[in-house]
Formats: sequence, structure tokens, C-alpha cells
Amino acid sequence: MKTNHVLNMIVAAGLGAHAAHADVNFYIIGDPTTEFLLANDISDNGIATVERTGNAPYSLWSVDGGLITIGGVGAGNGIGGGATISRDGLFVGGTFFNTTQNYAEWARYDVTADIWTGFGMIPVIGRQLGQAVSAGYGISGDGLNVVGGGWTTEGTADYHAIRWTVGSGITDFGTNVVGNSARANRADLDGSVVTGWQDGPGRQGCVWVDGIQELIFQTDATIAGDAWAVSEDGTWVSGSDVGDINGSLWRYNTVTNVSEDLGNIETPSEQIIGYDMTADGSLIVGSTWEGGPAFAFGTGFVWQDGIGMMTASEYFASLGAVIDPSLTLTFISGVSSDATWFTGWGLTLGDEVFSWVVEITPQCAFCDCNADGVLNVDDIDCFVSAFLGGDLGDADCDGSGTLNVDDIDCYVTCFLAGCPGSE
Repeated sequence: MKTNHVLNMIVAAGLGAHAAHADVNFYIIGDPTTEFLLANDISDNGIATVERTGNAPYSLWSVDGGLITIGGVGAGNGIGGGATISRDGLFVGGTFFNTTQNYAEWARYDVTADIWTGFGMIPVIGRQLGQAVSAGYGISGDGLNVVGGGWTTEGTADYHAIRWTVGSGITDFGTNVVGNSARANRADLDGSVVTGWQDGPGRQGCVWVDGIQELIFQTDATIAGDAWAVSEDGTWVSGSDVGDINGSLWRYNTVTNVSEDLGNIETPSEQIIGYDMTADGSLIVGSTWEGGPAFAFGTGFVWQDGIGMMTASEYFASLGAVIDPSLTLTFISGVSSDATWFTGWGLTLGDEVFSWVVEITPQCAFCDCNADGVLNVDDIDCFVSAFLGGDLGDADCDGSGTLNVDDIDCYVTCFLAGCPGSE
């Protein structure tokens, strides 16, 4: 039946749908003329983690609260680590300086309590290397796991991938190549799948699935670069590629152990990195660049399953964003699980580095189709009837003047977003 066909299309669109039209807000974090700020991650409620140059403390940014310093220690002076945030914005993973022990260590910050908890050295064999014994690079979506790396022998670079879990403590993933190091970069929703790298003949991207390491190869059998982004269920992973001429974005499936080649938006471009992704792995963000640091020479991108790659500016413009053309979006470092919040950094016309946040609110004029003030299956029935009846007034969700699959995508997106103001 035709009605069932349209309903099946709505189900197929599902959570993978993204708004064809939306209200888009663009924010600049801080003052780029006075501070060098790099936003590194963002929660599902729009709280961004922000780092400064050197080993200055981390900050959190939100629309209502602005920049708030929370402590921790940046990646300067060889200490390492980075500030990442849980999906609900209640916990931050990173590196913290323990003044009692006089060393930096991986740690978790409780936003509500305003307290850092450090996890110290790897048990038994842990040794201090310079100012740091360990460093935190990622936090799981549920905030219950922090991952990173820890030194094992004083005065050397012998480094192990590690995970700390609430109630369980430290898991040492070790290294699978004797005499070489490994590090964990990110974790999925519950911390069971961890991304990172393994040193050996070269630095190779890898994942640990329930503690078991899988090395990642690209489609041409060459080794993949550092693994970073991971979907919430741990199925999809992406990361970096440094090519002789052209780096190519890849996406690895941890179930089938097969990589996809997703290409590059720029040629030539030696380096590309998939740095974060949505909950289902259907949208990947990052940067591509040729030589030099990514904050200065990169082009931020958004890759979408079934659509391909767009520059950051093109993607946001497609949603109706108006961004000052004098600003270059060089890197997208974070995306919320539903692609309604993005963060990253860029350059002003005067080559000043600035950090930014984009907030996307799907237009929801058509969600409450039967106008009863609640969203339920009756609204879907209403939309399907209007769509099949050619009713532009009740089914032309994207306002294009024609009815097609874009209206179904638009309707599903705003319905799943809860249609703000309809209840």
C-alpha cells in the first residue's frame, strides 16, 4: 500500500535524518584578539571544553554561562592530554596537576561538585616521567570512563594505553609491540570500545573492543593513522591519515573489521582527520590540511553517510547559517550525538585564532501536525495523510513548494527533536 510505503520511508529516515531547514546560531568564544583558545569537544546540551596555549587551565563555555575556568592543565610543556566532556555535560576528562604529589595525572572533573579526581600512576609499574605520570585524552559518553596514556619507566617514553572506570579503577591495555608505546584517545558511550594508536613499524590506529586490541588498516592495506572518533555503540571509528600526496578520510567497522575510503574534499591535501562523529556514526567532522598546523592551514569538514563531504561553511550555509565571510572555519573538533551542536576553531581575516560554537535548532512548524499540543503517532498519521493527499499546507515541511523525500526527512528531524514550544 502507498501509505505503508511512506511510513516505511519515515522509519528508514529515523535518527539519521538531519534538518533541511533550521534556526542556526553562530557564537565566537572569548576574544580572539587577546587569547589563543581552542575548543575541543561539546556535549549534547551545548557545553564546550576550551583549552588555552601552554599548560593553562581548561575552561567550559555555554551560551548562558560564557567562559568558566575549571582547572586542569593543558597540553603544554610535554604533559599531554585534552579536555573532553560527557554527553550530559556533567563530567570532563583530561589532565590535572596534583600539587600534593607534584606531578600531572589523568583525571575527571565533576562539573556539579567543581572537583577534580586524579587517578595517578599505572599500578605497580607506574613511574613519573618529567612532570607527568599519566594524561587523560577522552571520556566516555556516559561520563563513567576516562582514557589516555601512562608512563611505565622513569626517563623513557614507554607508554601504555589506559582506562579508568567508576567502581572498577584502572585497566592497563598495555602495548602489543614490545619496546613500543600505545595510547587511548577516545571511548564510546559506555567505555567498552576505546580508540587510539599503537607504535611499531609506524604509528597505527587501533581500537580496544572489550580490552582486545584491533589494528586498523585502510582499504589499500596501508596502516591507518591515529583513531579518534567513535560512535556511541562502538561500531564505527574514524581518525587520521597522512598521505604522501593526498590523505583520505576513513571509517572503520569494529564488527566486520573492514574500513571504508571516504575521500577528501581538497586535492592536494596531505593530512585529514575524522575527529568526532554523531551517535550513529553517520556524520563525521574534522579537518583536512596540507602542511603546517591544522589551526592555521586547515579546512573544517562535515562528512555525511549517503551525501559525502562538505566544507564546514558549506554545511552550515545549507542549514541557513549566515557566517561572516572573513572568518575561516579551519577545524571542527566536536559534534553532539544528534548533530545539533558543533564546535571548533578558525582564523579571522587578521590570522587570529578563534574558537566557535554552532547551535542548530530544527524548524518545527510541522511537527504537531494535528495541533493538539502533544507529539505522538497521531501526528505521524496526520503528516502521512497530508503528504499522500498533496497538501502543501500540512506536508511541505521544508517550504520548497513541492512534496518529496526532503519533506519526510524534515518532518522526522523536527519530530524527533521534540518540536520545541509545541507542548
